[in-house]
Amino acid sequence: MPRRCDRQKPRYDFLVSISDVPDAANAKRFLIQLDQELADLNFLWRARRKEGVVDAPRLHRLPEDAWCKYIRGETNRLGTGDYQYKHPGLVRDEGWIGNFSPVDTITME
Repeated sequence: MPRRCDRQKPRYDFLVSISDVPDAANAKRFLIQLDQELADLNFLWRARRKEGVVDAPRLHRLPEDAWCKYIRGETNRLGTGDYQYKHPGLVRDEGWIGNFSPVDTITME
């Protein structure tokens, strides 16, 4: 998800279940590879990253059932079934990731 936090460069945060990438070293390699693949596929990504306009992406590893709990909570809050749930593409709320209680955050440093 795109992030533009106060007093920081914009960046993209990727959320994955820890069960998909349980090893932190592999998660870091995945994040580095993801950044490289995006640069290979999209010249704007490559240019903005090289210029320092867009900061390095981050990978938040979530507890295994975090997405299901979030969707269930949203559908209960809205009074709809999960078949009507639409995942937000852009989230402006800086604290939104906190809904998932990430296990950790992997950076490229």
